[in-house]
Amino acid sequence: VFIYYKTYRQELFENTLTAKAQVVSSLYFEGNPDALISKIIDRRDQLTLFDERLMLVNPHGEVVYSSVKGSELYRLKFYYKRLQDFKRNYYIKDGNYEMVIGQFYNKNRKITVVIEAVDFIGNSKLENLKSILVFGSLFAFFLSLLFGMLFSDFTLRPIQKLINQIRDISGQDVDKRLAVGNNSDEISHIATNFNLLLDRIENVFINQKNFISQASHELRTPLAIVLANLEVTFKENNLQITKKNIEKSITEIKKSIDLTNGLLQLASINRVSSITMQNLRMDELLLDALQKVQEKYPKSPLNFNITPLPEEDTSGYETKGNKILMSSVLDNLLDNACKYSDSKQVVISIYKEEKFIVVEVQDNGIGISEEDLKKIYEPLYRGNNAGEYKGFGIGLSLVNKILLLHNSIMEVTSELGAGTKVKVKLPVVQ
Repeated sequence: VFIYYKTYRQELFENTLTAKAQVVSSLYFEGNPDALISKIIDRRDQLTLFDERLMLVNPHGEVVYSSVKGSELYRLKFYYKRLQDFKRNYYIKDGNYEMVIGQFYNKNRKITVVIEAVDFIGNSKLENLKSILVFGSLFAFFLSLLFGMLFSDFTLRPIQKLINQIRDISGQDVDKRLAVGNNSDEISHIATNFNLLLDRIENVFINQKNFISQASHELRTPLAIVLANLEVTFKENNLQITKKNIEKSITEIKKSIDLTNGLLQLASINRVSSITMQNLRMDELLLDALQKVQEKYPKSPLNFNITPLPEEDTSGYETKGNKILMSSVLDNLLDNACKYSDSKQVVISIYKEEKFIVVEVQDNGIGISEEDLKKIYEPLYRGNNAGEYKGFGIGLSLVNKILLLHNSIMEVTSELGAGTKVKVKLPVVQ
């Protein structure tokens, strides 16, 4: 605004000086120069300028009229001589004074008018505008600062309230939730999503508590049995009974070792961030797993189906993974199928589906209820109908974590009393 008005004032005053020079030249061409020019200079009309200085020069370079003398006249002559060869009106600004040197013609006559003055009113307005802009800007700044502080306090109040609520939530009361509010602004969305996070954390806490409780129970039971057997054996003199109690104790200790190994394996998988990968032939690993499970469950009939690959398929049943972990996946799946089938037929299939190798294990065992199916990946969780079968509920949880590390998918479908089908999809090597 200031620069624009400053330019406008300069142009306006230049036009005023030019207009005054043109009036003076017209008076000069109309009659007696000295009388007419003295008349307009002495008269206080609308074109009278503050501290005006005027000089007229004829074509021969002679000063025909001057309103000033001495150093002021010398100054006008200096600028005239410096710019006497110009072919247009010339504008000069020197300090507070502004000057216009113009040439005017009337038929064969020519006159050069040098006029300067001070734009007292324009400069006063400019200074006044500068003061208004400076103080107005300062006032606007502090006003904006004040309203900004008030507005920020008003705006941040819900966030501070949210922070206070979050601060009050500890590990002992993860069931607390944040107030959502009107559920239409960003603060409400943050509160809603934080509540969802708390839901997930609470589930983790509950699962952890259940895990600890179940693990403690599973470990305490065999240890209690071993202790009771040892106490009985210590008091018993019958060698046959003593031998029987020792055998029971060994069995329970083996159970504890198996459970401990399973828990350690599960914990080690949870800590793994990266694993060593290599190209694996899933058909070969599956045959090895079938051989091991057949030896463990000789009465279980196993039906193995492998879909022939087309000749142009050079990749075969090859995927990228860790051999030990992938063998553990197949061992657990086949072991569960045989264990819960009560010597009924188990069908194992391997085939390709788009860009995946699919390993499918179908049994005709006890099945899983819809309620239990939602919790099959929780460590140490066992279905209500699995109590009479040996196990700790670690297998599927371990399998799921291993497959996640391999960017693979597991789908489990089951019907209570009608069997279970597990479908594992592994990415094909590209």
